[in-house]
Amino acid sequence: MCEGSDLSLLGQVAIHMRVVLDARGWQEADQPIYRQFQAVAVVAGILAEGSGINGGVDGLPGFATMDALKRVLRGIGLPPPKVAAPLISFWGIRWPPPVDEEPLAQEAMRARIQQECEEAR
Repeated sequence: MCEGSDLSLLGQVAIHMRVVLDARGWQEADQPIYRQFQAVAVVAGILAEGSGINGGVDGLPGFATMDALKRVLRGIGLPPPKVAAPLISFWGIRWPPPVDEEPLAQEAMRARIQQECEEAR
């Protein structure tokens, strides 16, 4: 996450999720990142356990998750992600569909996360 940072774990995972969403939009391959934020947000009391289609930690960045993410980011002085939450119905239909772009290189992603962490200090 944020090397040498005094940010809370919640702040760090929020920054990670924001950077990934801004870089690639919503993608199923990034669900572990969304789950990580959701799990930490539930423990911190920012996201209600049981919110969302499959509970608080479902890996789907729906309205409750995105609202929690925006509140955490606002609290550390960062803007929300540039993408909106996907609309996910109970039937599994997603709109807009996931982005099929080539993911950024891991090193570039780590550098962006570190930059975001430094700006939040």
